[in-house]
Amino acid sequence: MKRILYAIAILCSIASCDVERLPYDAVDSSQAINDPDYANNALIGIYGNLKSKLSDSWINEAHRLMEYNGDNVSLSGTTGDDLFYIYNYHHIDNGARINNFWIKSYQVIYGTNSAIENIKEGQSAETDNFLGEAYYLRALMYLYLTNVFGKPYNQALETNLSVPLKLDTDINNQPPRATVKQVFEQIEKDLIKAAKLMTIQKPVFYANREAAYALLSRIYLYMEQNEKCIEYADKVIDSERFHLLSANEYRKMNTLLPEANPEAIFSIKYLSGIEEGSLNDVVGGFYCTIDGLGWGEMYASRTYIDAVSYFPNDARKAFIVPQYEDGDQMEGVWVSMIMAEDGTLIPSYQYGACRLDGSTYVMTKDNSEVVLDKTITPTGVVQYSFQDAGQTYVVYVDKKMKKRGNYPLYFITKCSLQEEKNHAWSPCIIRYSEVLLNKAEALCKLDRNSEAITILNSIRANRDCPDYNNDVISGRGYTDLLDILLEERRIELAYEGHRALDLFRNKRNLNRNYPGSHLVNKDSYKEIKWSDKNIIELIPLNQINAQGNLVQNEI
Repeated sequence: MKRILYAIAILCSIASCDVERLPYDAVDSSQAINDPDYANNALIGIYGNLKSKLSDSWINEAHRLMEYNGDNVSLSGTTGDDLFYIYNYHHIDNGARINNFWIKSYQVIYGTNSAIENIKEGQSAETDNFLGEAYYLRALMYLYLTNVFGKPYNQALETNLSVPLKLDTDINNQPPRATVKQVFEQIEKDLIKAAKLMTIQKPVFYANREAAYALLSRIYLYMEQNEKCIEYADKVIDSERFHLLSANEYRKMNTLLPEANPEAIFSIKYLSGIEEGSLNDVVGGFYCTIDGLGWGEMYASRTYIDAVSYFPNDARKAFIVPQYEDGDQMEGVWVSMIMAEDGTLIPSYQYGACRLDGSTYVMTKDNSEVVLDKTITPTGVVQYSFQDAGQTYVVYVDKKMKKRGNYPLYFITKCSLQEEKNHAWSPCIIRYSEVLLNKAEALCKLDRNSEAITILNSIRANRDCPDYNNDVISGRGYTDLLDILLEERRIELAYEGHRALDLFRNKRNLNRNYPGSHLVNKDSYKEIKWSDKNIIELIPLNQINAQGNLVQNEI
């Protein structure tokens, strides 16, 4: 860490560009003593470190680490990028992605520590607000770090290790890893301080009081302090600064600038025309190809497509965009089991040409034709299927899709198309619908189920989905309201970095038994148990070598 802190000190001393041109850039935060202009520029530099060098910025690496380990994504082949090991749970300690995330997180932490040391509290509302922003950003970094390197709060929080709590700018102070409990206590303390200090309303691409309240609702949910989760969620709700998008507005949410999105509580703003380097390698570029930009190699998983398609008009389906071949050829797609290299059976996509015959389709399978059975699900979805060897296979009939290898291209556009421009994206760190879902989950855990369902239905009404009632719940096969809430979080917050942690902190296993390259190699994981050691990442080897008192995670 000592070596890295020298690099951080140099980074934090780089002179800023035109503040009017860039919302975030860098200056030496040690100049920020009591002067609002210096304090502002120092904070701008800290914000800049969240997104500097787009392809491997802090936010891009954080997204990969918090989303690729879930069940909403399916990688369409292997890759030389070590993100593959994040995706398939075969963690490595020498990966560039994980090391880069660690370094960039502590760069931001160092900058916030410098601001906290140099901005004197109580000089003015303006400088106090800057100080509050520094506390917020430090808390945010530690929350993401502990989510990646430390187990969930409810798993032996007194003994499980998280990350070093570096709270000063002394490069000779190299603390060992703190416990998960200690890190959460610091996050809580910083956020409460931030909320107290931030009294000035600023655009949502800067930290603000409601952003602190919203993040407190999240951490209290993680800490199972449900009454406090509700209290801080209500502070956000009662501010009346935010509201849910309508279904039609939501379908275009990815095109909105943060300040135009009434659900955005805190976002990291991307500037079109200024920050357009390496667009093949930004988050959206891995999910889809737009105007020739982007690798387009990681797609929506089969199970996520099924979940978001359960109700035919669900607005959240708008961000899953199938890519079709030219022409009108129809094709059936189904999943069957094939033999993997280690002798186990794994799910794989199968395809057959389809033609309409009366009210149903006839599909070519194994050089013969199969008449597909047609049914209407209770939610109004037209479903096709066939029987083979006593087993029913659901067939998805659509225009013939483009494929990479054997994987159909279900592009994900939630992280692209801001202002309709290829992979422009201003990632939302916390959104109003999450705050509502935090409150609903906390209510559920306090056995206040009717209140939880009311909140859930307020979201669904704005997503063109019917209310949840006993018939709908039983139709989905659930008996536990918590599982309904987790499913709704999955659909609503997909590609925002929540899914795996939401399951593990609720002691649910992660089912990845669907087609994807995570299953093609030996010793693949079809299921990740919440108690498994490998639900967290290894500490980067470079950091252990640089700081001898860092203990490695056991995986």
